Amino acid sequence: MKKQLSLAALAVLGLSSVTSAAQPLLNLDTVFGGKFDFGYTENQNITVQGFKPIQEGVENSEKEFVITTPFLKDAVDANVESYSVLLSQTPITEYTSGTKKPELIDFSEIEYKPTAEDRMLGEYTIKIPATDLDAAANYHGILVPMDDNIQEGTPSTPFCLNFETEKYGVGEECTSFGQSTLETTNTENTTEYAGEVEESTEEEHDAAGADMRLADISHTINNNTITLTWTALPQSANVEIWLFNKAQADFVSLAVVPMTQEKFEYVVDPETEEYLFAFIPKDAKGKETRYDVNVRHETTVTPEITTTPKVGPVEDMLLMLGITLALYAGYRVVLARKAE
Repeated sequence: MKKQLSLAALAVLGLSSVTSAAQPLLNLDTVFGGKFDFGYTENQNITVQGFKPIQEGVENSEKEFVITTPFLKDAVDANVESYSVLLSQTPITEYTSGTKKPELIDFSEIEYKPTAEDRMLGEYTIKIPATDLDAAANYHGILVPMDDNIQEGTPSTPFCLNFETEKYGVGEECTSFGQSTLETTNTENTTEYAGEVEESTEEEHDAAGADMRLADISHTINNNTITLTWTALPQSANVEIWLFNKAQADFVSLAVVPMTQEKFEYVVDPETEEYLFAFIPKDAKGKETRYDVNVRHETTVTPEITTTPKVGPVEDMLLMLGITLALYAGYRVVLARKAE
């Protein structure tokens, strides 16, 4: 396995806070068998975004593998100093289970240090380039947080990828990654898979698994962000979220997230009023469901209130005079009738 990202790759990333090492600087024995005081949890973990063009809008642009992570706190509630990607061609579970001893030669490490500007965004985007990696090989990785005392935290959920096929997986999917039975997602097969999605809103994927119709999906809208929430189902470890793209007349994959995350945020386009999401269980096959959000119908409209002009003292006096004259005229009519 090739070990070191070239300087050209770092230039492409445009991140001065990214460094790489020919062999990991992390303590691998700690990473794969230590006790941790901070780090990733089931409810706070990475989100796999998949393969994205390095240059948006440029035809045939090279792809990079993108994941996002929440900003973590260390054991003393300070910001985690850095996040390191560890990549190996051996499944991570072989190291965590003790089947294989982690050796430095088996891994590549890329360290990412967020800036103050990065932290203002709320989450950190990790971009892994293909440079100096074997495009045909299957890679398995984790993200390891590090505090300012160079102490490792609990690693993220494992992820896996292949640059040549643009397939990827997360969690339990990576155990059999690369085998023909694995259901993975890539940008090339999006159209084919989405076409199957359109055939039924309750498509069954061949075997028992999570039925996303039972996940009690709901949403809230705050400013320009849709927050989708659901109840985690035990049959699948992860759920893939798709969005119908009207321009392409097809569904596109947004992300694969842990089922237990129970939340996904999506920033809306001001020009779009309606969004159709699809929730597809991963790992174990199951049933998907769709969820519709109409932004226009949920926009709060404040009615215009017209202020009634205040009546002044002059108007009050004229009103009283008019009433008095009307009473006096009535009185004179009554007297005239009696005189007759």
